[in-house]
Amino acid sequence: MKKVTFVLVLIMLVISLSACIPGVNNPKKIETMFNSFNKSTDYVLLTHFELVVKGEHYERDKIKYNGKDTTILFLDEDGFYSYAFDKQTLSVEFLYTTYANFEVTKLGETTLHTRIIHSFFGDYCFWFRIDDVSLDEFGQVYYCWNIAEKTGSIVNDVERSYEYSIDNNRTKCYTFHHQNTLFDSILEITHNDTAVKKIIDNSILKTFEEGKQISESNSGTVFDPEQVYIVGDDVYFVSGFGVGPLAGRHYYYVVKWNFNTEECTFLTSVYFDYFQEWVDDMIIFNR
Repeated sequence: MKKVTFVLVLIMLVISLSACIPGVNNPKKIETMFNSFNKSTDYVLLTHFELVVKGEHYERDKIKYNGKDTTILFLDEDGFYSYAFDKQTLSVEFLYTTYANFEVTKLGETTLHTRIIHSFFGDYCFWFRIDDVSLDEFGQVYYCWNIAEKTGSIVNDVERSYEYSIDNNRTKCYTFHHQNTLFDSILEITHNDTAVKKIIDNSILKTFEEGKQISESNSGTVFDPEQVYIVGDDVYFVSGFGVGPLAGRHYYYVVKWNFNTEECTFLTSVYFDYFQEWVDDMIIFNR
């Protein structure tokens, strides 16, 4: 009898513990939950694998220019900035593509002296971190190509916060500091004029109804405000939600948070059949 009781207690313990394991959730219930929330299409989202324009999904590896692979760096109101790089000739073609019909305009081109290690966008310039071929020893510099002037120049160094900007260097009003913790991530936001600092962490989900439901649903991923977009004092941030033991299915949801009032509004969610790794950029269309 004691053995039977022990087995029953063990089974109950396993069941109770499994409910706390991240990722153990019911995909259908999660789908129903997100479908019950607001579904705005006033956004463009760029993940590691896909470009999503007002709810329409496009695979990034299929967005080509004259048969060449392209790398999207920056989302604008009407289209996106990207480049095509030829690894053999080291030539770079700078491109602008509209969302409406994917019409491509070639902005210019250049030839680098070496491979591209990392690329990013800032102040309407394409930036490439490259090897410094002028040195006998290892070193790196930045090549900056200005869209307006259509000229390039070498820059010796830039701030890490600029190269890995969480809002792609759009705002001058706020400074961001992203920090990973043991279970989640924290985003510290500083108003540059007043020096007031505020923090977005997973506790923010408890302040609005959709967030409460999200926080109470087990996910294979943690809360992480990966990318932000600023409109006045409204901070739009995006975080992921994995479904299943390995987070095989994936949602990104967008929340509007006001820096002054700290009020949250759920904007939308985007479903993906597979894990998207990370978000590279996001914009919100203003009505």
